[in-house]
Amino acid sequence: RMGEGMRLEDALTEIARPATHQDARPRPFSLNDCEKQLERGVPVPLRVADGNDEHGHFMLMTDVRGAPGERQFLISDPASGRTSWISEADLDSKGASPWPRMEFGHPSTQATNAYW
Repeated sequence: RMGEGMRLEDALTEIARPATHQDARPRPFSLNDCEKQLERGVPVPLRVADGNDEHGHFMLMTDVRGAPGERQFLISDPASGRTSWISEADLDSKGASPWPRMEFGHPSTQATNAYW
């Protein structure tokens, strides 16, 4: 039904498990952990939400470039169809940066979880 959303881990497990041989679980958002997955060639689904943990939305992180402290992560938003390099500082801002709204037009303010 419209507006109820979905559990991403269930969808990822059902679709990706034959290739990844693991169940997807939500994990606290950590850029270092995301970078490790990306270096293994594993795209990282992530959840973004506002400061009240509402208006959740899923995006996909597929690449990282740069040295720690100045890294940029390639993030795609399926709803807007846009892909952008987002700075480590913006991703790690704990809601102080409006990157989801500025880059993708979504009211979220921060990444809350990553999935693998």
